Amino acid sequence: MSRMLDQMRKEEEVESPQLEKEFEEISISCYEAVGAPKIGEDDRATAWFKEHNYEPAHADAKAGKLDHRDDAKEFWLQSFEKCLEKHVGQHVMELAEQQGGEAAVSGIAVQSIDFRGKMMRFVTGLDEELVNEAWEDHTAEECVDYAKRLTEVLPTIPDGPEGKELLQGAIDWLNFWGSRGFGYFAWY
Repeated sequence: MSRMLDQMRKEEEVESPQLEKEFEEISISCYEAVGAPKIGEDDRATAWFKEHNYEPAHADAKAGKLDHRDDAKEFWLQSFEKCLEKHVGQHVMELAEQQGGEAAVSGIAVQSIDFRGKMMRFVTGLDEELVNEAWEDHTAEECVDYAKRLTEVLPTIPDGPEGKELLQGAIDWLNFWGSRGFGYFAWY
């Protein structure tokens, strides 16, 4: 969202707190759009965090399995309440009312809902023009159109981990978010 605001500022040649305030007032996050509950604010999300994050990491820390990262070990050895404090307000996509918005392939320094355009380079047999398009900003409508064009070439892609599965993941992500009014800004 901040890049969209930056683009608006550039186009309008305005940099004002008022523009930012107005933008925030008319915007909703993608997490809100799909109904992803928040840890510490929703009992289901808090229980999910405890079961899927805290308890396994706490057990690993106690067993010495996190020795390579002393800061992680110290963190997960704390009480549940202390660990919870650091995660309050985080959304749990696994519990979202509308499922399908997580990327099939993600990466370091990106969230699970971010489109990982780089993975398009690993789709064997995909036209270079379609690969390169993943590195361009897309409006919601452009996401749906891109998904449509990728769907058309899907039958020509070889099976396997560098084939249809990767491409189908991109198509699903583009359709999911594009049909809900979300585009994306390419990040390099």
